[in-house]
Amino acid sequence: MKYRKKFIGFLIIAVTLQLIILIYLNNYKLRSLDFFNSEDIKSQLKEDSVAKVLVPDNIDKVICSFNGEFSAYYNNYSLFVINTQTGIRKKIGFSKNNVINIYKWHPTKSKVVLAQQAMSQGASSLKLIVYDADLGTIKDLKDLSWLANNIRVEDLDFIGESDLVVKIAYANGNRELYFVGDEVNKLSTVSNNIGYIKYTGQEDKVLYEDEGSGKYYITGSSKEVMRDKIGGKIIHIDREGNIYMAEGDQREISNIYYRDLFDEKSSWQSIELGLATSIDNIYIDSQGQIYVNDPQGKELEKIGEKNTFKYEGKLMTVYREGILVIKDNLLTKLEFKDLINSEEK
Repeated sequence: MKYRKKFIGFLIIAVTLQLIILIYLNNYKLRSLDFFNSEDIKSQLKEDSVAKVLVPDNIDKVICSFNGEFSAYYNNYSLFVINTQTGIRKKIGFSKNNVINIYKWHPTKSKVVLAQQAMSQGASSLKLIVYDADLGTIKDLKDLSWLANNIRVEDLDFIGESDLVVKIAYANGNRELYFVGDEVNKLSTVSNNIGYIKYTGQEDKVLYEDEGSGKYYITGSSKEVMRDKIGGKIIHIDREGNIYMAEGDQREISNIYYRDLFDEKSSWQSIELGLATSIDNIYIDSQGQIYVNDPQGKELEKIGEKNTFKYEGKLMTVYREGILVIKDNLLTKLEFKDLINSEEK
């Protein structure tokens, strides 16, 4: 009987020690090994309360929510949504038969909308999905498969709180616009070769480009949006209804022009960018603030103010109060107030 009690006591001690060792390994030694296995993945490193998250080395696109609280990237049939404050990452996986055509953050909410195209037995389906980063929930938004077979969403923009405008690309090369709300309705356009699209902020009016002619129109009207003698592409509409146009070769932009879209008497105003740069290096926020990135010099200039912010790594995106960069496979959110202003040197 004594031997049996000793054996049971020894067994309890051994099991307890094993549990302690396993908990230690799981929390400290093996944390980096669950990178692609865990649904909720914590940041790999924190320095000075700045969360840094390890990302694959093939990531070239990261999008950010309006306030910078969340970011997202797509890789290996999965969307990864990151809480930039805590570094916790949520993995939303899809099967290999699914393709995510596009994904975008809402301009005022922490919600990202995805267009999911699924291929099965020679046919395809298409639906819109919304992920709420605040709640951590995902749900189907609208099925668009009934529009046609083998279609995809090439672009989308948000109308108000919950409605959308989507650009649908058909197998024959046509591109058309649809309003997506409680119902799905085709929008009236003068062309079925739609390029750039952007919600104007007024009712359900959407600015769009006819790629064939290079002209711009507003849905429901056949009147061209006048650009006067300025040649270039419209690249943004701010919340005040001002349109912004980049003049000239898209790889050598030195001036941005803007005016009130709905005031025909308004004239184009010029903003000089300094040295010519690619359109990919220009960022305009909802308030009309323009930023120009110098990827070689690792500087971001705030146009109109004497603010040029230094950073390290590769700039991925700009949000209202800062930037997201990748350095050594670590994604980091940096606020402007914490960056070095080159003018202060």
